[in-house]
Amino acid sequence: MIIPLNIPADKLIAVYTLHITQFEGAVWIGIALASDVWSLSDTRKNPPLRQLIEQDGNPRITIKLLTGDIHEAKNYASRLHHETPSAAAAIADTNPVIPGRRVRRGDGTVYASAREAARANGANHGNMSKHLNRKPGYQTVGGHFFEWLP
Repeated sequence: MIIPLNIPADKLIAVYTLHITQFEGAVWIGIALASDVWSLSDTRKNPPLRQLIEQDGNPRITIKLLTGDIHEAKNYASRLHHETPSAAAAIADTNPVIPGRRVRRGDGTVYASAREAARANGANHGNMSKHLNRKPGYQTVGGHFFEWLP
């Protein structure tokens, strides 16, 4: 790896992959300030991944790119995501679903989460979220009305 010395250390952005012992391949492709990579701060909003990291005892990081340009980092990470075999699907299959807010379709069908409702109805998750949060222009999703359950 080539480290660009013309970029101040506090502005250096890293694209990295995270490897967990029980999975083959990268389980996470991250983008963070190089100084924050070791704390894995960009994984903190992913409880199942954090749990795997804590249980593993030997997580490994591979720095793939160091740059001062966030756009270059995002483009590289996107390419890496599409080109790299990932264990993310395996992680999704082995982790319990974190309970979310339940959703009810207009005909009474209840789903454990907005994502599950979107998948079951062939809808985009983002559009489902906008519909459930009553954003203008999203009166229905896939021809159905959905609402949050208390």
